[in-house]
Amino acid sequence: MMKGKATFIMISILIICIACTKKEPAPIWQSEENKIQVFFFSDKEEYENEVPYYNAIIVLKKDFPEEINNMKTLSNIDLKNYEQTFPINHCPAIVVYDQEQVIYVVEGIKTTEDIITSLSKVLSET
Repeated sequence: MMKGKATFIMISILIICIACTKKEPAPIWQSEENKIQVFFFSDKEEYENEVPYYNAIIVLKKDFPEEINNMKTLSNIDLKNYEQTFPINHCPAIVVYDQEQVIYVVEGIKTTEDIITSLSKVLSET
């Protein structure tokens, strides 16, 4: 009978410990040395503002296939989980991340040409 109570108490403590463990968001990028990561932040409710970004991504894929193919797409809801990592105020946005730091951000309403010009320059230099 005492063995049953001890087992019950141990299992209860274990369940409480597991339930109280705070989980941090998992990293959404792979940390590979000398490898950049591109993130596209999307807002489904304002998709009409994303058209220039989609057009720019299609054009950039020709010159930077590896970077664009490895691009991660996140929602504006995901942004809330990583607000300490990504200094973004508006979606849509593209962030270029290199060696644990943000090296470039383009966000909000932009023309396709502005996005292509600025991202081409950043991606060429990395």
